[in-house]
Amino acid sequence: MALAAASTLVGSSRRVDARLTDFRRSEVDLSADDTELGRAIAQLVLREFAAEAARHPHLPAIHASKSFLAGSLGRLTQEQPLDDIDTFVVMNGGGLRFADDLLSVFTVEGTVPNSLASDPRYKTGSWVSAERVVAELSVVAASLVEQKNYISEWSMGPKRKNLQLTVAGVNVDVVPVLHVTQQFGIDRYYLAAGQGSHQWTPTNPKEDQRRLSSLNQERAGELLGLIRLMKWWNANRNADRLKGIHLEVLVEEAVADWTPDRPLSSLRLLFPTLAKSVANPCPDPTGLGVNLDSSLSDADRASSLTMLALDSLHVLAAGVAAEGGNEDAALAQLADVFPL
Repeated sequence: MALAAASTLVGSSRRVDARLTDFRRSEVDLSADDTELGRAIAQLVLREFAAEAARHPHLPAIHASKSFLAGSLGRLTQEQPLDDIDTFVVMNGGGLRFADDLLSVFTVEGTVPNSLASDPRYKTGSWVSAERVVAELSVVAASLVEQKNYISEWSMGPKRKNLQLTVAGVNVDVVPVLHVTQQFGIDRYYLAAGQGSHQWTPTNPKEDQRRLSSLNQERAGELLGLIRLMKWWNANRNADRLKGIHLEVLVEEAVADWTPDRPLSSLRLLFPTLAKSVANPCPDPTGLGVNLDSSLSDADRASSLTMLALDSLHVLAAGVAAEGGNEDAALAQLADVFPL
């Protein structure tokens, strides 16, 4: 299917587009230095966490070479500031098996023997408890705080499925996972379901990274910047009501048939589309997890729809003014949405 450029659908203004682009680059996008810093912090934490875990024989071994940066920084959709980094630490769970249902049984990657398979402190019945694994790994976080002056504090994640470290003033989420490879279909990374549950739940952030990177290339490299701009909008205009990955997928779906080649024309198409799509369920594109909007309350959904509808009017009015050659009026309309 041929893709239409946004500018072939609606007009745009060079000065307005330039102001939007300058705003995104200066106030929204992470700088190259911050991006490099974030990646360096993630690699440092993964390396130190694996090394410290190895000092405790009862703890699961960590595959440092298979652990990775996840979250919005991994997808290149992180907006300013650099305040949160997500990492997945892959544990050795060789021989363990997951049964998602009677017909789907998966064997975890790793070597045998290993502590997860043999140590009774991790077991609830015959199964390895996700809650107990995360709790036991907290000794690693506590030890790192004592030993490394650049790691100032640690805490258990609020849903008890990850550990949180403060590294050079940046929050780093450490998510312990078990890796399952698939001959057919995508790999699975099982993380703790959280909230005190013994259960594990599948996900695959690497598939999210792959899908988004591919789509960004197909959209002339303009998709990621548009996503970051909308994440700024969500944080500053919508009180962060929409979960980051939820909003990202909504933007992905919105640009399915067109290329966001110019900022104003792209926003004229995007805002009205989002004003409708936020009302609907948003399945996980990987097919592994629950709907991405499953934690969105009715009140937050309604407020998000109201804000999207309101700002759609400003963006559409800006487009009409720009088409008529009145760039000052267009900028005045946009100033109610983005502080250009």
